[in-house]
Amino acid sequence: MSLLVIENLRFQIEEKVLYQGASVVLHHGEHVGVTGANGVGKSTLLKMLQGELLPDSGEIVWQPNIQVGYLDQHLTIDPTLSIYDFMALAYRDLVEVERALNAIYASMSADTSDAVLAKAARLQSQLEAQDFTVSLIVLNRSRLGWVSRRWACKPQWAS
Repeated sequence: MSLLVIENLRFQIEEKVLYQGASVVLHHGEHVGVTGANGVGKSTLLKMLQGELLPDSGEIVWQPNIQVGYLDQHLTIDPTLSIYDFMALAYRDLVEVERALNAIYASMSADTSDAVLAKAARLQSQLEAQDFTVSLIVLNRSRLGWVSRRWACKPQWAS
Protein backbone atom coordinates (compact mmCIF):
# COMPACT_ATOMS: atom_id res chain seq x y z
CA MET A 1 0.00 0.00 0.00
CA SER A 2 1.20 3.51 -0.78
CA LEU A 3 2.03 5.89 2.05
CA LEU A 4 1.24 8.91 -0.08
CA VAL A 5 -0.42 9.44 -3.45
CA ILE A 6 -0.44 12.82 -5.18
CA GLU A 7 -2.47 12.93 -8.37
CA ASN A 8 -2.76 15.73 -10.91
CA LEU A 9 -1.81 18.42 -8.40
CA ARG A 10 -2.31 22.03 -9.43
CA PHE A 11 -1.41 25.08 -7.36
CA GLN A 12 -1.06 28.68 -8.42
CA ILE A 13 -0.19 31.87 -6.54
CA GLU A 14 -1.53 34.87 -8.42
CA GLU A 15 -0.18 34.44 -11.97
CA LYS A 16 2.61 32.02 -11.01
CA VAL A 17 1.76 28.34 -11.54
CA LEU A 18 3.82 26.27 -9.08
CA TYR A 19 2.30 22.86 -9.83
CA GLN A 20 0.45 21.70 -12.93
CA GLY A 21 -0.48 18.02 -13.30
CA ALA A 22 2.05 16.88 -10.70
CA SER A 23 1.71 13.25 -9.62
CA VAL A 24 3.82 11.02 -7.39
CA VAL A 25 3.42 7.84 -5.34
CA LEU A 26 5.52 7.20 -2.23
CA HIS A 27 5.75 3.61 -0.97
CA HIS A 28 6.86 2.29 2.42
CA GLY A 29 10.66 2.39 2.69
CA GLU A 30 11.12 5.05 0.02
CA HIS A 31 12.59 8.44 0.84
CA VAL A 32 12.17 11.72 -0.99
CA GLY A 33 14.26 14.88 -0.93
CA VAL A 34 12.71 18.12 -2.09
CA THR A 35 15.24 20.51 -3.62
CA GLY A 36 15.02 23.57 -5.82
CA ALA A 37 15.72 27.26 -6.10
CA ASN A 38 13.97 29.82 -3.92
CA GLY A 39 10.37 30.46 -4.89
CA VAL A 40 9.72 27.27 -6.88
CA GLY A 41 7.22 25.81 -4.38
CA LYS A 42 9.12 23.52 -1.97
CA SER A 43 7.59 25.01 1.17
CA THR A 44 4.22 25.29 -0.57
CA LEU A 45 4.30 21.57 -1.32
CA LEU A 46 5.13 20.72 2.29
CA LYS A 47 2.31 22.96 3.49
CA MET A 48 -0.11 21.18 1.15
CA LEU A 49 1.13 17.79 2.36
CA GLN A 50 0.34 18.71 5.96
CA GLY A 51 -3.02 20.30 5.05
CA GLU A 52 -2.02 23.88 5.82
CA LEU A 53 -2.74 24.84 2.18
CA LEU A 54 -5.21 23.25 -0.22
CA PRO A 55 -4.33 22.60 -3.87
CA ASP A 56 -6.34 24.36 -6.56
CA SER A 57 -7.11 20.90 -7.94
CA GLY A 58 -5.87 17.34 -7.71
CA GLU A 59 -5.63 14.96 -4.78
CA ILE A 60 -3.25 14.38 -1.90
CA VAL A 61 -4.06 11.10 -0.14
CA TRP A 62 -2.13 9.77 2.84
CA GLN A 63 -2.43 6.17 4.03
CA PRO A 64 -4.91 6.10 6.93
CA ASN A 65 -3.47 6.48 10.45
CA ILE A 66 -0.08 7.66 9.23
CA GLN A 67 1.76 10.23 11.32
CA VAL A 68 3.56 13.00 9.48
CA GLY A 69 6.24 15.14 11.08
CA TYR A 70 7.22 18.56 9.83
CA LEU A 71 10.16 20.68 10.92
CA ASP A 72 9.70 24.33 10.00
CA GLN A 73 12.69 25.78 8.15
CA HIS A 74 12.66 28.88 10.37
CA LEU A 75 12.70 26.95 13.66
CA THR A 76 15.30 28.13 16.15
CA ILE A 77 17.29 25.17 17.46
CA ASP A 78 19.85 25.05 20.24
CA PRO A 79 23.14 25.03 18.28
CA THR A 80 24.81 22.84 20.92
CA LEU A 81 22.49 19.92 20.09
CA SER A 82 23.42 17.32 17.51
CA ILE A 83 20.75 16.24 15.02
CA TYR A 84 20.33 13.01 16.99
CA ASP A 85 19.93 14.93 20.26
CA PHE A 86 17.33 17.20 18.70
CA MET A 87 15.38 14.27 17.26
CA ALA A 88 15.59 12.54 20.62
CA LEU A 89 13.50 15.38 22.02
CA ALA A 90 10.70 14.52 19.58
CA TYR A 91 10.93 10.77 20.28
CA ARG A 92 11.63 11.01 24.01
CA ASP A 93 9.40 8.03 24.98
CA LEU A 94 10.96 5.70 22.43
CA VAL A 95 14.47 6.88 23.30
CA GLU A 96 13.79 5.91 26.92
CA VAL A 97 12.60 2.47 25.82
CA GLU A 98 15.77 2.06 23.77
CA ARG A 99 17.95 3.15 26.70
CA ALA A 100 16.22 0.61 28.96
CA LEU A 101 16.73 -2.10 26.33
CA ASN A 102 20.42 -1.23 25.97
CA ALA A 103 20.81 -1.39 29.76
CA ILE A 104 19.27 -4.87 29.76
CA TYR A 105 21.62 -5.98 26.98
CA ALA A 106 24.59 -4.63 28.97
CA SER A 107 23.49 -6.55 32.07
CA MET A 108 22.96 -9.86 30.25
CA SER A 109 26.52 -10.99 30.90
CA ALA A 110 25.47 -11.40 34.54
CA ASP A 111 21.76 -12.26 34.19
CA THR A 112 20.13 -14.20 31.36
CA SER A 113 17.06 -15.30 33.27
CA ASP A 114 13.77 -15.85 31.48
CA ALA A 115 12.37 -12.69 33.13
CA VAL A 116 15.21 -10.54 31.76
CA LEU A 117 14.92 -12.09 28.30
CA ALA A 118 11.14 -11.56 28.32
CA LYS A 119 11.55 -7.91 29.30
CA ALA A 120 14.13 -7.36 26.53
CA ALA A 121 11.81 -9.00 24.00
CA ARG A 122 8.89 -6.83 25.14
CA LEU A 123 10.94 -3.61 24.82
CA GLN A 124 12.32 -4.67 21.43
CA SER A 125 8.76 -5.33 20.24
CA GLN A 126 7.73 -1.84 21.34
CA LEU A 127 10.50 -0.29 19.26
CA GLU A 128 9.78 -2.47 16.23
CA ALA A 129 6.04 -1.74 16.42
CA GLN A 130 6.88 1.95 16.08
CA ASP A 131 9.46 1.24 13.33
CA PHE A 132 11.98 3.02 15.53
CA THR A 133 14.97 3.46 13.25
CA VAL A 134 16.97 6.45 12.15
CA SER A 135 17.49 7.05 8.47
CA LEU A 136 20.41 9.20 7.49
CA ILE A 137 20.24 10.50 3.96
CA VAL A 138 23.42 11.89 2.43
CA LEU A 139 23.21 13.71 -0.86
CA ASN A 140 26.25 13.66 -3.10
CA ARG A 141 26.62 15.88 -6.14
CA SER A 142 27.40 13.91 -9.29
CA ARG A 143 27.47 14.62 -13.00
CA LEU A 144 23.96 13.17 -13.25
CA GLY A 145 22.47 15.31 -10.47
CA TRP A 146 21.88 14.49 -6.84
CA VAL A 147 22.45 10.92 -5.72
CA SER A 148 20.91 9.71 -2.48
CA ARG A 149 22.49 7.13 -0.22
CA ARG A 150 20.45 5.79 2.69
CA TRP A 151 21.57 4.07 5.84
CA ALA A 152 19.12 2.85 8.45
CA CYS A 153 20.28 2.00 11.93
CA LYS A 154 19.01 1.73 15.44
CA PRO A 155 19.67 5.08 17.12
CA GLN A 156 22.59 5.33 19.49
CA TRP A 157 21.58 8.46 21.39
CA ALA A 158 24.10 10.40 23.41
CA SER A 159 23.73 9.93 27.17
